[in-house]
Amino acid sequence: ERAARTLKKASQLLEDNGDAVSDLRLLSEIYLQLGVSYFRDGLEDEGDDMLTKAVHYDPARKLDAADYPPIFVRVFDRARYNVLRRPRGRVEVRARPGSQVLFDVRILGQAPIVLTDALPGRHWVRVERAGEPPQVKKVRVRGKKTVLLEFEGAKGADEATSPATGVLGAIASNSVDANNIKLLTKAGRKAGAKMVMIGGIYKTDTAYQIRSLYVKVSDGSVGRLA
Repeated sequence: ERAARTLKKASQLLEDNGDAVSDLRLLSEIYLQLGVSYFRDGLEDEGDDMLTKAVHYDPARKLDAADYPPIFVRVFDRARYNVLRRPRGRVEVRARPGSQVLFDVRILGQAPIVLTDALPGRHWVRVERAGEPPQVKKVRVRGKKTVLLEFEGAKGADEATSPATGVLGAIASNSVDANNIKLLTKAGRKAGAKMVMIGGIYKTDTAYQIRSLYVKVSDGSVGRLA
């Protein structure tokens, strides 16, 4: 029961911060293990709900009978069947040509691209290009509807980069202030963390420089990490 509570909290943190997670298979795996936990405790309805979420984020996954009991594999297959029969939606992704596009855990290919079989619900779309920071957006898909996502660098989009706001903007402009520290402290307290770490990487003529700071959640004090 304690392990299930911890996993449930981890899943919520990942759901809230999917833009910072490079591999969302972790989220699918957490929901699968929560399903295992609930079924072991005889909580079948809760277990079914967790397996549904596991399939939602990784619909291609199948369980190996060597790793799980046959009855659990059948339950997972039933959940997978129910998820996959939902009406699909379309997601059109526009980004700088040649960028790699990921939809949750699936590598779709290079932008621009249209995904025609997106499951309804919340998803993460990640755009990656060598030498550039990844761009991530959360999207809610509805069956038989089309969602358009336009990332920086897409043909026809405004090529000028919008200035970052909040803590990210403060880091980018090298001007983290007391309000930013309060926001970080609040986020750390919500996550149950003792410290929050932030930092930036910048390029000089000869090297890349890394600056990392910590913020103590207990008192908001700030220090530098070596």
